[in-house]
Amino acid sequence: MAASCTIVSNKQKEVEKISFDWTADSDGDCSGKSTATFSGCIKRVVIIPDDTDTPTDQYDVVINDDDGIDVLAGAGADCPGGTNAATLHLTPVTTKKVETLICNTKLTLQVSNAGDSKKGKVYVFIR
Repeated sequence: MAASCTIVSNKQKEVEKISFDWTADSDGDCSGKSTATFSGCIKRVVIIPDDTDTPTDQYDVVINDDDGIDVLAGAGADCPGGTNAATLHLTPVTTKKVETLICNTKLTLQVSNAGDSKKGKVYVFIR
């Protein structure tokens, strides 16, 4: 199966929500790049495994800016999947990392090790 990634952004007042809805290919990988550019401070990232086509345990999520820098600073590595599947809420408090500032950049989602045709969502909140 071919990988797919649908990207939608929605801005309400001062907060922008970017939604990545992904399905992995037969190798367990998926990537997608936004057509829009974003600026601001990433306040929260939510990684949600699909309930039916749950990714395998220890799958990885990376979101790169145009310079190839992971805006999650590695916090999307080894996500719980399979029987351990859980939604991850990443904030500067939970990751013990500084807030990530982005400026006029497209964002590229890269999912790996998720398993054949597995699915999930990633939400990025920017202010």
